[in-house]
Amino acid sequence: MKPNTYAFLHANVIPMDVERVILDQTVIIQDGRITHIGDADQTSTPDSAIQIYAADQYLIPALSDMHVHLEGDAWNIMFPPEKQISLTDQDFEQIFFPYLANGITTIQVMSALPEHIALRDRIERGETLGPRLILGRMIDGLAQSWPPPINTHVSIPEEARQVVLESKAAGYDRIKVYSFLGQECYDSIVAVAGEVGLPVIGHIPDALSVEYVLGANQSLIAHAEEVMKQARGDYSQERIDCYAELIANSNTWITPTLT
Repeated sequence: MKPNTYAFLHANVIPMDVERVILDQTVIIQDGRITHIGDADQTSTPDSAIQIYAADQYLIPALSDMHVHLEGDAWNIMFPPEKQISLTDQDFEQIFFPYLANGITTIQVMSALPEHIALRDRIERGETLGPRLILGRMIDGLAQSWPPPINTHVSIPEEARQVVLESKAAGYDRIKVYSFLGQECYDSIVAVAGEVGLPVIGHIPDALSVEYVLGANQSLIAHAEEVMKQARGDYSQERIDCYAELIANSNTWITPTLT
């Protein structure tokens, strides 16, 4: 039976609320949640706790990787038959272990597939070891792009609306917008996603501008180059500062995704 109480003894805690280190702390975790942080010489440890001696070590909040692509059966469309791999042949615990070993306990999947919903549920039930999965379904226009079923293509606002509603019903957590969406479809996605509580993440569609997606309160821009391509060759410090200030003063996050 898995222990449900742990105690980190004499750890240095970096809470990341402000720039500080809280020295020589005992941290108690019960049932997966921190229940107490206190001075080591003033904190008693539950008898049932697994004790981890952490002197001269540091504890930080868990990390998140907000731009991940997971394997899935749909990706087989990109490969010849002899290169295709069934989802049942993939060891997701092996794929996920490096995340957990490096303190990454949440990942955001930027082109999630139906089989990832079942995988997320198995992780939440404790049947598969892995980080928390945040699943974003990708929607794009009809131009040359990732093929279905990796991507979902729409051409008119009503199609975009229906895909968002289907995504919500299926259990996706986010909607990812891609490069070839037109303005009307993009607007429909943002409006309906807002109605059903699905944050919109992803690219800056080629038909739109940085300012437009910031004004639409897109939750996240998925690449630094999405901003860079809007500069159209003007990479001056003044231009960089302008975009940095626009994004910093918006409600939109950005993941650099440089590699």
